[in-house]
Amino acid sequence: IQLYSATSSIKNVYEPVFDFTNKETLEETVNSFERIDDAIMGGISLSALKPVQTQEQEESCCASWSGVCRTDGGGFCGMR
Repeated sequence: IQLYSATSSIKNVYEPVFDFTNKETLEETVNSFERIDDAIMGGISLSALKPVQTQEQEESCCASWSGVCRTDGGGFCGMR
């Protein structure tokens, strides 16, 4: 999975903002994200973005975002 941004021009050109398919830079890319959970405001929600390298296809890698969002009292989870 790659996240793209479109440049403004006559023809749209898409360039990756974050590339999760490169094994050499996967860990660094994942670490560039910051979690935003309600724990910073005294809540109990937790989430994490972790690098994942699939065993089926050695050239394929990705990132997995998972966690538990406690909605009692307006809980939230996010990444930036």
